[in-house]
Amino acid sequence: AKVPPELNLMEDALCFRDVMLIVLSAYPEAACLVDRNGDLPVHLLGRQLWSWDRVLRKRTELWKKSNDDVFADIFNILSGCIDDLLKPLLDSSAICRAPGS
Repeated sequence: AKVPPELNLMEDALCFRDVMLIVLSAYPEAACLVDRNGDLPVHLLGRQLWSWDRVLRKRTELWKKSNDDVFADIFNILSGCIDDLLKPLLDSSAICRAPGS
């Protein structure tokens, strides 16, 4: 049987979160590393979520309203990822002095 697209998106979101949490648990300082543009992982994730949001909105227009709960769950999972990336920054005094875009 074919898996409904919204369940694929949910699986992708859960997988993304799990991988991110594994990295953060092994190396919490990763959340404080800036790339060559001065961006933190939370900046990169925020931009990616913005892109995903546009895709999700287009797809939700095609699906029945009954899928709204699935998309709310996906949004909550991914926005929780932002919270998880911000937590290590709270203890980093150096990050406040880092240049950024």
